[in-house]
Amino acid sequence: MSKPANTSLIGIFVLGGLLLLIIFIGLFGSGQFNSKKVEFICFFEDSVNGLDIGSPVKFKGVTVGKVSRVLLRIEGQTLGDNAVPVVIEIDERALSSSGIVEHFSDKKKCEDIIERGLR
Repeated sequence: MSKPANTSLIGIFVLGGLLLLIIFIGLFGSGQFNSKKVEFICFFEDSVNGLDIGSPVKFKGVTVGKVSRVLLRIEGQTLGDNAVPVVIEIDERALSSSGIVEHFSDKKKCEDIIERGLR
């Protein structure tokens, strides 16, 4: 005669599988796993009221990154300078899928792009 199935063990197995599925979707479903991020610091003279961590960074209406930090001051900023430094992350994959082919991780190319008018 065979033993009856242990329903508690089956339930734990199913819950463990669901937990692993949720973790997998969280890690790989966001599409951020293999994206290449480049950080920039922008300085704002005016108020940054309403600018929060996670706010989208847009270029001509297209989201290309997000705000990662809003600071009061950074090292090397002079005492009389009241500009608010904001650290943004640009996703190069989002830029390239939108038609921008420059790579901001290359410092020389980035300086050339800024010379041509990127702000």
